[in-house]
Amino acid sequence: MTRKKPQTRRVAHLKWIICLGGVPASYYALGFLGKSLDAYLATLGFGFLASLLLFLSNVVPIVFLFLFVKYAYRAWRTSGLSLERQRIAAERAHERRAGQIVVQGGPDLTKAAMLRARTTAQHLRQQLVDGNFPALHPSAYLALKPGEGILAQTRIQYSRFYGMTVNYTERSTLIFGNPLLMLGGVVGSSIGNSRARASAQAMAATQWREHQFTDLVVTDRRLLAHVGGRWLEFWFDCITAMYPYANEGVLVLDFGNDCVPLRIATPEAAALSIWITHQLKGPEALQLWNPGEVLQR
Repeated sequence: MTRKKPQTRRVAHLKWIICLGGVPASYYALGFLGKSLDAYLATLGFGFLASLLLFLSNVVPIVFLFLFVKYAYRAWRTSGLSLERQRIAAERAHERRAGQIVVQGGPDLTKAAMLRARTTAQHLRQQLVDGNFPALHPSAYLALKPGEGILAQTRIQYSRFYGMTVNYTERSTLIFGNPLLMLGGVVGSSIGNSRARASAQAMAATQWREHQFTDLVVTDRRLLAHVGGRWLEFWFDCITAMYPYANEGVLVLDFGNDCVPLRIATPEAAALSIWITHQLKGPEALQLWNPGEVLQR
């Protein structure tokens, strides 16, 4: 959460202070002018101006009061105490959502799990930079390639990014009789068709789909995700670009024309991006590795 600059906060406080002072100032100033100039303006035939000033002496303070509440609330929202409360509330909401994901069979994205995973990722990076290749293991149920080994298996939230073709039917209504009834039928049919078209466009739009919790197996050459009762393979050498979001526990892989992008949500996202970077570009690429850096080939 970004904090506003001190100068911006001072301006925010100055606004509500001015509005607060404007409440009594406008009430007494306009009221005084209205009463003082009443007789004089009446002799000139502009007595209505005095009445207008007296009217404004009751209206303008209300406007200043409204602006005071508005700007005071904005200033409070940007204060350090309010920002801290918002941060705590956001963390609690995140922890609740993360706990619900675990209950539903998904990965553990709680703050504690993310901190542990970040420490693991840092150790893995240092290990690879030092030239110490981690131990790989065989599999009793996966048909691995000769010389291929498993580094780890983890729980992830899996999704893919693509659009699709959606068919919808436009209905036409024929009504005979009362003109108002006919007009109502045409309008109702148009509204229904418009909603169906908008719904179809929303469903067809390019977006993340196939959201599900599943197992991910990481080898020295590919990722294997158990989706729809089968193991889908994503080879490292087919990756066109990699977008790691370590703080959110998300890794997005782009495979160019080979297949649609893959999104992996797991606390091990940072470690995954480190491992893939090492396998594609070697330990030298990890010397100045940034968990938010985009890897392109």
